This record gives sequence, structure tokens and C-alpha cells, in this order.
Amino acid sequence: MTTLAPVVAVSPLCQHLINEIDVRRFGREIQRNYIRDAGWFAAFLGRSPNMR
Repeated sequence: MTTLAPVVAVSPLCQHLINEIDVRRFGREIQRNYIRDAGWFAAFLGRSPNMR
């Protein structure tokens, strides 16, 4: 039996971060940590980091 992961919408900023991590061949744990930390940073700012 195959279990499928749910599809989740990803912001352009997160997708760019994921692409950069993949290009640099970082592992999935590092990818998870970077995305988590970007979320914490956004919470600290009170907005998305990609807003100007």
C-alpha cells in the first residue's frame, strides 16, 4: 500500500528556497529546518519576508 502526502500550496519565496537547497544538495532535514526558520522569521516580522 502506498501512502500519498497531502498537496500543500507553497509560496514563491518558499519554492525559491526549496529550489536553492536542492541545487546545493542539502538534505531533507536541512530543508525542513530552513523552511521552519523562515516561518519563525516571518512570525517575528509580523509579515512575509518577501514583502517590501
